[in-house]
Amino acid sequence: MEVGEKVAVIGGGDVAIDAARMVVRLGAKEVHIVYRRTREEMPANVEEIEEAEDEKIRLMYLVAPIRIITENGRVKGMECIRMELGITTSAGDVVPSR
Repeated sequence: MEVGEKVAVIGGGDVAIDAARMVVRLGAKEVHIVYRRTREEMPANVEEIEEAEDEKIRLMYLVAPIRIITENGRVKGMECIRMELGITTSAGDVVPSR
């Protein structure tokens, strides 16, 4: 399997952590996990998160991808936005926190 030097994994669960750690073993030089919430809300196992950090995987919290940038059929980048936690109402609507 061909792995690029820079890899971004989107998500915060155990599978995202496993994928990030695997691409390190396959030769990626720089690996980022992009997650839309905070570490406290991350569903992945705490020990797995800590081991990923020990492997120099960079976890980026409150970040969400909005566009994948490609060139000649290959991913060249990812445009992201900063997220902000909000308060969920009883109806399930999210109201930005102040």
